[in-house]
Amino acid sequence: MIHVDSKLAKGKWVSEHRYLMEKKIHRKLLAYEHVHHIDGDKLNNNIKNLCILDIKEHGSLEGKKARGVPRPSLRKPPFFKVCKKCKRNFQILGGQYKQIFCSYACYNNYRRGRPLSVANREAIRDAYKRKKTKG
Repeated sequence: MIHVDSKLAKGKWVSEHRYLMEKKIHRKLLAYEHVHHIDGDKLNNNIKNLCILDIKEHGSLEGKKARGVPRPSLRKPPFFKVCKKCKRNFQILGGQYKQIFCSYACYNNYRRGRPLSVANREAIRDAYKRKKTKG
């Protein structure tokens, strides 16, 4: 940010890249116009490195750059727990760390006090495998 005394800035603080672009086109930038740094370096305010884009174009351009770069720090590693009923390992999805059952069937059997038979346990595992192969 630089303090500029001119007819364009009217004695206000203006970003240097915006001021340089306004000076080049001899008018104030409109509200929907953004100044884009072509090489991505925000400190490089050379007029050859600046171009005017509207909000939509600028957002889509910056979004494409951001999507191309993986951000592993934002993604949590998979978290596994052991089911309280059938003792099977299952992955916690979406930050549901209070989850203690691998499936709704295990929850219902536990809640109703039913023992989990071997056949029922195998049916639950088969259903889980089918669900996993579909998604």
